[in-house]
Amino acid sequence: MLPYLKDGAIVVLHDVRHNQYRPKVWHGYATAVVLSAVTSEEKFLNFEPEAENRPYCYSNIAAFSISQRTREYIENLFFSLVITWHYVPDEKQLGIYREFYKEHYPKELVDIFNEAVKMNRNLHLMFKQK
Repeated sequence: MLPYLKDGAIVVLHDVRHNQYRPKVWHGYATAVVLSAVTSEEKFLNFEPEAENRPYCYSNIAAFSISQRTREYIENLFFSLVITWHYVPDEKQLGIYREFYKEHYPKELVDIFNEAVKMNRNLHLMFKQK
């Protein structure tokens, strides 16, 4: 969505500590990766006091502001695509992403996306065969 957001826009992320709820579930870390990988002038994480129903101070909701630095360092988010995916979207969905990336980002970043797809497809095929 970055090409459609203005500098100063605030992006809110949910489930930034989701992987801590069920650590054996390997697919609960996507928004934590986004928060870690994105470059921003400001990141917001509200530490909450511990409570009976909240044993951690680290909030499950975070945010960051869009800035020129976010655009300059967008490759960090593309690099994070090589982390293992929980599922691989079908070719129609991947084609939509691929065309969008081709329109808005340099070829090198599209190549990273394509390699991440290839690696994750192969990984999922290996697990299906076992």
